[in-house]
Amino acid sequence: MKKTLWVLLYIAVFIGSAVLFGPMIYKARGADESSRVKWNDSVGTIMTDFSYGEKPGNKFDLYLPADKSRSHYGLVGYFHGGGFHGGDKEGDAGILKWLASRGYVGAGINYTLNVDGNPSTSILNMTLEIKEGMNAAVEKAEELGYHIDKVATGGGSAGSTLSMVYAFRDAPDAPVPVAFTFQAAGPTLTDPREFGQCKGFETQEDRRSALKFFNVFLGLDVKEEDLDSGEWMEKIKPVSPALQINENTVPILFSHGCDDHIVIYKQAEHLLEALDKHQVPYTFIQFDRSGHNMGWQPKKQQEFFDSLKVYLNRYMPL
Repeated sequence: MKKTLWVLLYIAVFIGSAVLFGPMIYKARGADESSRVKWNDSVGTIMTDFSYGEKPGNKFDLYLPADKSRSHYGLVGYFHGGGFHGGDKEGDAGILKWLASRGYVGAGINYTLNVDGNPSTSILNMTLEIKEGMNAAVEKAEELGYHIDKVATGGGSAGSTLSMVYAFRDAPDAPVPVAFTFQAAGPTLTDPREFGQCKGFETQEDRRSALKFFNVFLGLDVKEEDLDSGEWMEKIKPVSPALQINENTVPILFSHGCDDHIVIYKQAEHLLEALDKHQVPYTFIQFDRSGHNMGWQPKKQQEFFDSLKVYLNRYMPL
């Protein structure tokens, strides 16, 4: 009983901390440059709250460049952080304005959060909603006169996971090619032992905690015998970006704080190992003196932004 209460407390701390620091992760990457965008009609137009599904959280905003003369545009979908429990697309207005000012269509996409009113909401369901949201954003941009030929995805913390899952898992089904993805402090959700849900699969209490993590939080169908056979690793692939990487995976730009105690640095190491194994192009920026909030290293922030500009120019040229 004490173990179960401890696990629930850990989850609450993880979610609460991610809600608190999620916006800071974005600011760590966006404040320097995006804050300098002087938004007006000569830069672009913002259109809000398009629906892509029946749930209240199924909404997206479009940030449209003022110049409609080009034959094609790249669209960047950005997904907010907040521990899968909080956050909103409005908090990402800065980076979305910045993208539109550079000539890209920005899409801020909400998803159904795991809150009291939606206790059964799982990360798997969130990824499926994001897939529908991206499809709807491309379609709506086309309707508004912006022909989309490529997309990219980005996010911070929880939004990082959703960004990677779309780019890695759903790229074959995307309406246009996925060019790359970028993220900060993203959970790869590869092992419940790395999130404090259990120490192993030996005791019955640990096994119950692991199964709750897999089947309730992630939304999968992992059985107790899968813990013994190792089959659980195959079953978590739909929501685990590191396990989805293969030779066809799109390039990724990402960062992580070495002192992150909310999404531990091991999560970045899983990505690095898989990317190296399959020889996927990537740029990794290590924030050596930062935790989940990477706002304390402005030079690293600028390095990330400079790299993002390189990725945009290389993989989604105007």
